[in-house]
Amino acid sequence: MKILQAMTATNPAWVTPTKNSYWFAAGLSLVAFDILTVTAVAMVQFKEAGLDIAIIADAVAQMPPSVTSRSEMIAYVELGFICEMNMADGYFRVEAALAPTSFLLVPACRIYGGMALVYWFNVS
Repeated sequence: MKILQAMTATNPAWVTPTKNSYWFAAGLSLVAFDILTVTAVAMVQFKEAGLDIAIIADAVAQMPPSVTSRSEMIAYVELGFICEMNMADGYFRVEAALAPTSFLLVPACRIYGGMALVYWFNVS
């Protein structure tokens, strides 16, 4: 409840109460092969106009996995990701972008990039 109160107290609020609108969120954290760490939140919102489903994630991969100092890493890649299907407003979107902290070989060798795909459709 403290987290929810903090989210409604900001200006503008992250979460605002809306009549006849309900939402559910679940999070998870996953580690694969000690190299990849994914933290994600899945959200489902039910409202009069339609359904909204979203997945927001942050994935981090580093080589070698046991090293904590960036100067000893060969690669560090962090990717932010969002995927949303909004039936109320009529769109599907997928966006991903590399974080500015991503690098190859040395921390000064930054890698950049991103992608976006949006498909709009008619809502009856």
